[in-house]
Amino acid sequence: MIVSIHQPNYLPWVGFFYKIAKSDIFVILDDVNYIKNSYADRCTIKTPQGSCYLKIPVLAKNTVSLYNNTFLNDSINWRDKHIKTIEVNYKKSKYFNIFFEDIKNIISDVSLTDLSTFNSKLIQYIITGLGIKTKLVFSSSLQVKTSSTQRLVDILKKISGTTYISGHGAKEYQDESLFSSNGIQLRYSDFSIKEYNQLWGDFLPGLSIIDLLFNNGKESLDFLTKSSK
Repeated sequence: MIVSIHQPNYLPWVGFFYKIAKSDIFVILDDVNYIKNSYADRCTIKTPQGSCYLKIPVLAKNTVSLYNNTFLNDSINWRDKHIKTIEVNYKKSKYFNIFFEDIKNIISDVSLTDLSTFNSKLIQYIITGLGIKTKLVFSSSLQVKTSSTQRLVDILKKISGTTYISGHGAKEYQDESLFSSNGIQLRYSDFSIKEYNQLWGDFLPGLSIIDLLFNNGKESLDFLTKSSK
């Protein structure tokens, strides 16, 4: 059983969904500490002037706040702004009309009040739009109370994971020996961004998945599954 695990980021980049597509189960890590000014509350899109951040204002307190207990600040009219910015910059893309209304409806849904639920709703929609069949599990449903690498190992054991796909950034801090000592194979993602059709001039890597989806539609999954070194 191949598993990947990650916090629920806002309209994440393409490599995020590559890991999901290569997994049997993807665990949404919704009950860990929210990191301010990370990709949890922002994403990057492309405009005629280059890349642009879309940032969600949140109501996280100075004390520790979990993703599923960090709330969206709707006293600021950010939802309409994000929708309009996406529309203006992608309405000329080939597959815009197929996906935009659904994404718009999720972003504008004020009943989605916490960061985890909001981001996860978008992630779930995009997984369906891409045609990915990976099963989603929320870490909060597993009741794992350990931390750091041990937490990952315990999550994997709870869902009978035998292989863990990790991002390369985790090499700096995770204890690789814990995986092997628990009979789990550790694999680092071999995702390598390749150029695909984009609007607005030269190709830019590292953008939100919506850039790929609006420009390439259902072919996006084929691009994802072949994007390895």
